[in-house]
Amino acid sequence: MKDKRIFLFGIVSIIAILFLMLFSYSTSPCFPWAFGWDSAFFQLVGRGMAEGKLPYRDFFDMKGPWLFLIQYLGTLVGRYGVFLLQCIALVVELLLCIKCNIKFFGGGYRNSIILLIPFLVVMSVTMEGGNLTEEWCLPLLILCLYLALDFFCEKKEKHRYIYACIYGISFGFIAFIRITNATLICAIVLSVTVELIQRKEWRNLIGNAISFLGGILISALIPIIFFARYHELREMFYSTFIFGFIYGTEGFKYGTGAPFMLLFILPVVGLIVIKEKRISIWILVISNIAGMLLTLGMGNSTLHDYMLVIPQMMLGIWILNGEFKKKRWQKESWIILGMIGVMTMVYPCYKLPYVIRSLKEHSSAEVKAEAENIIELADIVRKEGGDSVWGYEVPLRGYIISGMMPYSRYCGWQEHYMELSEEIALDISDMLETYPPEWIVQRVDKKVKNKNVKKNIDQHYRTYAENEDYVLYRRRER
Repeated sequence: MKDKRIFLFGIVSIIAILFLMLFSYSTSPCFPWAFGWDSAFFQLVGRGMAEGKLPYRDFFDMKGPWLFLIQYLGTLVGRYGVFLLQCIALVVELLLCIKCNIKFFGGGYRNSIILLIPFLVVMSVTMEGGNLTEEWCLPLLILCLYLALDFFCEKKEKHRYIYACIYGISFGFIAFIRITNATLICAIVLSVTVELIQRKEWRNLIGNAISFLGGILISALIPIIFFARYHELREMFYSTFIFGFIYGTEGFKYGTGAPFMLLFILPVVGLIVIKEKRISIWILVISNIAGMLLTLGMGNSTLHDYMLVIPQMMLGIWILNGEFKKKRWQKESWIILGMIGVMTMVYPCYKLPYVIRSLKEHSSAEVKAEAENIIELADIVRKEGGDSVWGYEVPLRGYIISGMMPYSRYCGWQEHYMELSEEIALDISDMLETYPPEWIVQRVDKKVKNKNVKKNIDQHYRTYAENEDYVLYRRRER
């Protein structure tokens, strides 16, 4: 048994490493010049923290502090430290999936490894270069699902307090990354609560509630204490929760990954097929669907957000696989099984050409040429003895490639942020008027839309250098 576990760990580790080397182009050694988009900013903050800078004070974003701590830890390891942490996280996820299928649904080792294929197919399409919030939340979501299944499927009399504490720690951790990613944990807590109320286990219910709240407190206290020490607690809460809410509720629409909703509804189809009698699992599935239909539709929904459908998709696959092994199928069920197979694989496979095209683009000669153009302008700035460089609407990988730090905490996506917040627009205008950067970098193919910024550049800056990708402005002497 021990040899089998070691072998399984080795196989899963190889799968995880090869998968991430291919699909996580923002951190993979196979794509040395590709740092991604959001991922580039996260890595930039991690590097800044290693140099004594702080999120929110020196880098503005609506993502929570635990995400930046992960990036900081990766930076301490080295150039590919974040990639190493990703490998560890994916190994944990895959092993938990295998354990769920074996323990609760009667699968074998070989069967469980095969069932990782839809997991990896959907993840390959939705990870969009890797190192995004959903990827870092996935291990905790699958862990909480495993613990909930341990309670529901094993028909335990009491729900263990340590489980509730882990739910709380996971919820707090995810909330301080991106709170909408915690929908599954909310559904788990609701289903456990209803189950305990049905059983009239009042003492156990109260103990679990206290443990859950205690877990949230544990994961929240560390960032709260840290930012309070630097007098940045208000900025942290504003950016993570208030501005995050503003950013995430710009309207109601489903993004480019909307067909992944079919995968999300898959478990319900499975439950209907097998006539699931456990009310707790019904509540878990339906409440999770309702919550995610809401959060995934609240504006700015992109393909990588739909990575969050994976845990419930896998639950449906495990349930269906378990019933298949027990030979409980009726003839009509084969039709539904075929529909489920189509829903699970067709759309991700349809999207794979997009993924392959994206991988090619991030490994192309043009990417390296752009990096060389960034370095060219950075060398000019260093030669002139300046270091106050503000990139306006530029890919943030430029800072990582050049080794420079941004002049302003509003170092990317400025146009969008100024549309969302008048306070940000005023901060940027004040910066340009009272303590302006010596240099401004802008992409050649991007126009400055904000009138105040455009007026300031036209009046106070002159073109100093230009290449195929970027133009470098220098402030005129007063």
